[in-house]
Amino acid sequence: MHETSHETGTPAQAAETGDSTGKQAEELPNGCVHATCVALNSSGVLLLGAPGAGKSTLALRLLDEPGRGLQEDPVRTRLVADDQVEIRRMGDVLLARAPERLMGLLEVRGVGIMRLPVSRLAEDIPVEAVVRLVSLEEIERLPPVNQSETIMGLSLRCLHLDARDPAAPARLRAWLFGERRA
Repeated sequence: MHETSHETGTPAQAAETGDSTGKQAEELPNGCVHATCVALNSSGVLLLGAPGAGKSTLALRLLDEPGRGLQEDPVRTRLVADDQVEIRRMGDVLLARAPERLMGLLEVRGVGIMRLPVSRLAEDIPVEAVVRLVSLEEIERLPPVNQSETIMGLSLRCLHLDARDPAAPARLRAWLFGERRA
């Protein structure tokens, strides 16, 4: 995770009272990383990528577009945090939540910083997976089954997605809840 801590117009800047530090994600205060986190059912998914990669937009699409992935029941999506995510390790589990000053805020590009209703929020969610947002050209057609990313010393399964792909929310749900054969 090598990203700057702030982007222009992000929820962190809207709530920030001090100067922007420009530090890399692992150096942010209070165990924060520059990311977005959503809860799909009870599974926390950390969305990582360069500024402008589409973390907030993918979160908005997951919240707005109902979907099932490849399962029969709909997947319930809730926002954990946008722009900065507090992560703490409890044994072999990473728990994610929004910094208090950003709780319930989501950047909607071209619209502004929006407040979500409490029913659309989640906190202290176990992080079970990472989605690394990259360009379509960087994504393997059939990636390795055991692709992972290490955060705070824990290995989490990882999927590479292009947030601009119209099927990105469906691909994420299928990957998270489906059973891959090859």
